[in-house]
Amino acid sequence: MNQMPEQELKNPWSDRASFPVVSKKHIVLAALACLVCALALPLCTNEWISLGVLAVLFAYVAVAVRSPISVTVVLITAVVAVMLGGSFAVGAVFLSLTVGTAVGAYLMTVLRGPYLTVLLPAAAVGISVALGVELRVALLALVFVPASLLLSFATLKGRDRTEAICYTAAGLLLSLVAILLVLIYLSYGNLGRNAIIGYFDTLRNGAIGTLASFRNELLSGMSGAVQDAATKEAYDRFAMLLSDEMIGDVVSMVINILPAMAVIVCSVIAYEAQGMLNAVYYNTGLRQVVTPASRYFTMSVVSAVIYAVTFILTLLIPSSSMASAVVQNISLILLPGFCVLGVQGILLSLARARGGMRVFLLLFFGSMLCCYTGGALYILAMWGAYGRVMDALHRKMLEKLSQDKNDGDFPDR
Repeated sequence: MNQMPEQELKNPWSDRASFPVVSKKHIVLAALACLVCALALPLCTNEWISLGVLAVLFAYVAVAVRSPISVTVVLITAVVAVMLGGSFAVGAVFLSLTVGTAVGAYLMTVLRGPYLTVLLPAAAVGISVALGVELRVALLALVFVPASLLLSFATLKGRDRTEAICYTAAGLLLSLVAILLVLIYLSYGNLGRNAIIGYFDTLRNGAIGTLASFRNELLSGMSGAVQDAATKEAYDRFAMLLSDEMIGDVVSMVINILPAMAVIVCSVIAYEAQGMLNAVYYNTGLRQVVTPASRYFTMSVVSAVIYAVTFILTLLIPSSSMASAVVQNISLILLPGFCVLGVQGILLSLARARGGMRVFLLLFFGSMLCCYTGGALYILAMWGAYGRVMDALHRKMLEKLSQDKNDGDFPDR
């Protein structure tokens, strides 16, 4: 795997006074995109509005980013969100958070008065209320503001890409926690421990009831096809498979990993928002701030070891235990980052391979994806973690050899 570039000794933003003046058209375009993203969050309950938002933001991403690979990654992720959520609204919200976070941070770092950027989501709240949206729903227009603030802070301080992504994800998680606390307070009138436990118990029981109702309808429809002993046996086995106990276990498992799922979603949005921010800087005349450190993504060796350990423990610890829930959450939180490193490692291996070896690697990775789809991401992440550890060991060995060579040059020292 590639070695991480050395961190620049000088923060490029320390020479901000010497930066070229950004064209007003770029600022106006980013401001309009920021306003659209803020308005989309409280208004995306309508599918036609969501479809319009997707079209507008698709166009903005294509114009502002320009890089075919980066544009494709952002847009494919939004399409996947639509497919998984079964609604254009899910994709519109995902893309609005990504673009809103990026352009918000861009405006905060480019404008002389960063506070002016916050006025755009605030205006979106007022517009939403004027359109008849309830105030507490209209306040969703402010969701990406903490992430933009933290991303702009990390950028101005010259943090590397990994740190900037962590800052951004923390801002999104802060908004998510705030929304959750508001929902709990509206349901129970307080934020005590019993209220929080009761809220998630209600979610669990509601999910179990919905799945059980769906199961009953499915079995009722299948009962008409039971005509002989063979079909009766198949029907009974299917009914046993979808027992109340199994449904409860599945719902409990999903609720146990909700923290990790929240971190994963926020991390993906943060990763794409930070990459988009770099592209907007590059295409608007601020190429000097797009440093190698701001473009290179890596994970620590410690996190690689932790992922490997938690991956193994998930195979050994009973899935119903609390320890398993903790281990699964840790493993899932680290999964996306090491998947990125895994993809980098695979591309590097393919680039270095020649002739039949390249064909073999393509067939191997293709068969792995087709035959073991459910675990492909875990294996990919393990590949990334392994590569990160090997890269660190390789650098340590080089440093040791260099030190031994220098010691040999000065035997009397």
